[in-house]
Amino acid sequence: MTPKRFAAALGAELHLAVFRRMNAGVLLVNLALVAIAVYGMANEARGDLKSHVIGADTALRECVGQAFVVALFASLCGAQMVTRQLRDRVSSLLYLARPSWPQILSVKALAAAILGVVFGLFSTALAMAVAYAALSPAGGSLGSASSRLWWLAAGIVLLGAFGGAWGVLLGALIRKHALTLAGLVVWSVGLEGGLIALLPAVGRWLPGGAQAAIVADPDLPDRLGPVGGVTLLVGWLVAAAVLAVLSLRRRPALAAG
Repeated sequence: MTPKRFAAALGAELHLAVFRRMNAGVLLVNLALVAIAVYGMANEARGDLKSHVIGADTALRECVGQAFVVALFASLCGAQMVTRQLRDRVSSLLYLARPSWPQILSVKALAAAILGVVFGLFSTALAMAVAYAALSPAGGSLGSASSRLWWLAAGIVLLGAFGGAWGVLLGALIRKHALTLAGLVVWSVGLEGGLIALLPAVGRWLPGGAQAAIVADPDLPDRLGPVGGVTLLVGWLVAAAVLAVLSLRRRPALAAG
């Protein structure tokens, strides 16, 4: 696939992603949950902030960190970019060039990562707005955002990008539309969280453990550092990409519709 065709295919995937109603619905649910989680954390932190147990920056980071759920919602959008076409046999302009599966997954993963960045930016902006609004009555002037808070915001945006690409690769591995979406939710919300809580020495090496390292989640004290978390996420993406390509190598690309 030439760079020109790659860019055209990427544009086609992004166009579909932007105008797909499911993605808009997922974004709205994501933002609603972020607002609820941040407000709930602010209510817990307000008392400690008033009594000076924690500082304003710590309270803000604890609240904004709740936006890490963006990784799950971005992965749901990324997964359906693959599974929906495999299920319905409906193709986009991507398949007009008859590329190989590595090229197809590269385009879709990049498009999903870009969509995840958008999710991350919206989620982070909302989380910061809700956190400042909810904590201001308790702490008076909270001051401007610290460098640590901005690094946390950048990490959340990175998690959105990772989630989008991760969803594409898992969708290519599992292939079944409903099973992939349900599996992502069950694993992320229940199973992985349980493993991290019960076996932190093992959980720190899971994708969720890497996410905890990036946002400095206090619930996982034995976590990696931020650089280690990013490196681990990249490793998981590479492993998933290799497995996805191997699993699809005997499956022909879809015909253009």
